[in-house]
Amino acid sequence: MTTSRDHRGEPAEQAVDPDEGMVVFWHLRTPDTDAARAFYSELFGWDFQEINHLTFAVRNRGQMIGCLLAEKERSEVPGSVLFVQVADVPGTLERAERLGGELVTPPMNIGGTQAFAELRDPTGTTFGLWTQSWGI
Repeated sequence: MTTSRDHRGEPAEQAVDPDEGMVVFWHLRTPDTDAARAFYSELFGWDFQEINHLTFAVRNRGQMIGCLLAEKERSEVPGSVLFVQVADVPGTLERAERLGGELVTPPMNIGGTQAFAELRDPTGTTFGLWTQSWGI
């Protein structure tokens, strides 16, 4: 990797994504999507748009904020997976694995510009990585 330099030959300050390290998306896994949709719609006013028979986009005031996933046909435990914004998915995956993390879902491109991957931390908790600029 090449480090950019300023006019004096010193390493240039790298621009940092203001959302780096922030939770920016989530998946809610449930065995009963009908009950979950009714509950969250009443509680928060969220709208749900079916993507396929197992997945619903969750929208708040028209903006997609997460996904509701049916777990009837999957081995996952009901719960939430939080996705953390990172600039470098491959580099973050590499660091996570060195620290004892385990890849659960390989990086997946969404719409050509965004991507995510899911990992399990050393305690067994699943979390995700999210990037706005697909660069793998």
